[in-house]
Amino acid sequence: MPKKNKYHLAIDCSSFLYAAFYTTGLLAYDGKPTGIIYGFLRKTIKFAERFNTRHVYFCWDHPTNFRKDAYPLYKFNRIKASPEDLLDKKDRDTQAKELRHDTLKAMGFMNHLQQRGYEGDDMLAALAKILNGKHIIMVTADADMYQCLDLCDIVNPTTGKIMTRKIFEEKYKVHPSQWPICKSIGGCFGDNVIGIKGAADPAKSEKSKAIRYVRGELSNGIIYDRIESEEGKQIIKRNLPIVTCPYKPEDMKTIILRRNKCTKRKFIDVFSRYNFRSMLETKHFDKWEKIFLRG
Repeated sequence: MPKKNKYHLAIDCSSFLYAAFYTTGLLAYDGKPTGIIYGFLRKTIKFAERFNTRHVYFCWDHPTNFRKDAYPLYKFNRIKASPEDLLDKKDRDTQAKELRHDTLKAMGFMNHLQQRGYEGDDMLAALAKILNGKHIIMVTADADMYQCLDLCDIVNPTTGKIMTRKIFEEKYKVHPSQWPICKSIGGCFGDNVIGIKGAADPAKSEKSKAIRYVRGELSNGIIYDRIESEEGKQIIKRNLPIVTCPYKPEDMKTIILRRNKCTKRKFIDVFSRYNFRSMLETKHFDKWEKIFLRG
């Protein structure tokens, strides 16, 4: 097991929320949905235990989004949804709000990073800079965050696989700082950021001509000409701030980190409130005590 409290966990809360929705989302107590809260807490202790640390920071999306103001098509592909999908989203949002404003604070977790107009990704990137020099583990499924690999390692919350700077550079043959320019050329499929036609999202294809261009391997052809064209330069100029984290860091408020105030009583009260009986069982509760209350 890693040395106690060697690592600092920066958690992408969106990743935890979606994972919880699709695994334990149907759980309820006394007619009230609780599955997302349960799954979120289960993920939290899983990764805190894996890295043997009580240093946990929760990074949240804000309902407002500056990127959408600057680029109306941003994440537009996620808007199209059936009535059932919209009900699911409402349920996720309700439990996410409860986690953010009540549950986690009631347990004594004090570091919740959220700012108006910014996404959890922005909070992750800003936190990595604040904690520069620490052993940072960023827990996220978002490949956009590869741009931070100079400052942290990244763990996928679903697969558990670790991406390091070394692995990234061996795979893509570019430096993490070059990732935003790769994305601005190739676009971002998941966020509906439209890149230069034919260049391809680098996160979706290692053969992306966007990556080849940045490596200096693309020196002619139709895609090269599109990238070098005036229209191509305008697309890159438009996309670069959209795919860079944090977005407009000069406008972010100062982030203040606080000491957690976890106690055994607080854990028991929260687990009892939601009737999370399995978490109250000795073999599971001991994990919470060992990580967050001892030593």
